[in-house]
Amino acid sequence: MLEFCGEMKKIIKILGYLGIFLLIIVGTLVVKAFIELQSNKLLLLKSDLGTYYYNMEKLENLMKEKLGDDYLGDWDKDFDHYVISLVMEQLQSVEHKKFSRYNAFLSKEKVEKIVGDMEKAAGEVTGKELTPDTFYLQLSGFYDGITLEKVKDHHASMSNHSNIIIDLRNNTGGSIDETEKVAQLFLEKGQTIYQIAYSERTKIVTSGNDQPLRYQNMVLLTNDQTASSAELFVLALRENLPQAVVIGTRTYGKPVSYAFRKYSDGAGMIFINGIMKGPNGSEIRVNGIEPDISVGNTEAQYAEISDPDLREQQRKTDEQLQLETALEYLASNEGSSD
Repeated sequence: MLEFCGEMKKIIKILGYLGIFLLIIVGTLVVKAFIELQSNKLLLLKSDLGTYYYNMEKLENLMKEKLGDDYLGDWDKDFDHYVISLVMEQLQSVEHKKFSRYNAFLSKEKVEKIVGDMEKAAGEVTGKELTPDTFYLQLSGFYDGITLEKVKDHHASMSNHSNIIIDLRNNTGGSIDETEKVAQLFLEKGQTIYQIAYSERTKIVTSGNDQPLRYQNMVLLTNDQTASSAELFVLALRENLPQAVVIGTRTYGKPVSYAFRKYSDGAGMIFINGIMKGPNGSEIRVNGIEPDISVGNTEAQYAEISDPDLREQQRKTDEQLQLETALEYLASNEGSSD
């Protein structure tokens, strides 16, 4: 019995030491968290204003005015979104108006819409034979895990033709990584696909494809709505493949890449993080990429057509003419190869 009591005292003593040790650890973590809180000015600002500001109604009215329909009535979320919106608004003011919108706070609803629209566009991949020698591939967008798989569905048919028309009209871009994967289908191993100049480094991406699709002739169709990574796709193929010819009108002209951050509450933020460049370091100018063969109205000419129905009709007429020009070009080059 005495021996048992002695063992119990030892155990209690050990547990006591362990409790003191755990208390020290917990206390250290609490002090560290308090110090971090004191040094995190934005977090402290939100805490102080939310707790001590003399008239919360004034603060809430400011946020309501700034956030508009994105105002949630939740202090913590609204304050964060308010600050992000203010910062992004200032960044927008120093960027070219054409792509300043790529610095922005996005509500949960806007995030869902953007992602949904991109997924839908990326899934609209059309592939068909136009002539015994020519395959037609329409790419409406680039989205991770979707576009490449859709293109692969047509891989067997694509490889059985000597000519290809890749339609990038109205393709506003999307995922650069997915653009890279699709472009790689046509590029030899070692060929540079694109470059992106970040603030402190330049990323150079090369193809790793040992068995790319090969064509005697290739036509890339573009218009004023061909933008972003779709423009990068144009440069990737035109600068690597001598047989690639661009037909249509100038592209949109969006040289910037952007990062997308989605928060735990579903809201998000996008911001410009780099400048996209072609394999040879060529830049996408703000006024777009000039086609090799110009066919159709320019962006400015479309804008001059005030009636939206007539404008849409003219676009469809131009699109048909561009496709016909592509087929005529391929017919005139039948049998030619590099």
